[in-house]
Amino acid sequence: MTVTEAIAAVRGAGSIQAVAGKLSVKFAPARQSDLQPALDVLRCNREQALALVEQDSALKGFAVELWSNSLGRLFIVADEEDAALAVGRCQATRGEVWTGSEIEIVARIADSEARREIARFKRALSGTVAEGLAQSEDRRRTGPHEGVNLMKRLTS
Repeated sequence: MTVTEAIAAVRGAGSIQAVAGKLSVKFAPARQSDLQPALDVLRCNREQALALVEQDSALKGFAVELWSNSLGRLFIVADEEDAALAVGRCQATRGEVWTGSEIEIVARIADSEARREIARFKRALSGTVAEGLAQSEDRRRTGPHEGVNLMKRLTS
């Protein structure tokens, strides 16, 4: 597991921030065993992990608006907190707003058509992309999107 993958795993289950030159990781206690490999990678590579998390923090508080011929308008933000703000302030749907961790998850998928399909579903469902939040009950239905869950927020 790379440091970037470890950071994405923690973000998928909770949050990770750079605070006073240290990493601050928060997640539900029930996720401890699932996240242990990622936490071990972060401990062994603290300086690199801290630099990557601080780099992500540069986007904190901002929404970068982009236009794509295939996807239309989209916004890139630092985290879920900024995503919620962008939805309200920019009059965007959650499907148009991408967090850094969502981009990392989708960028790791080698198949470009699969990436486009996930982006289309995210927009259509006004959903979020997360890794490892749920497992398919039918393990036979695996494919290029295995390990990626598209989730739609059911509450306002």
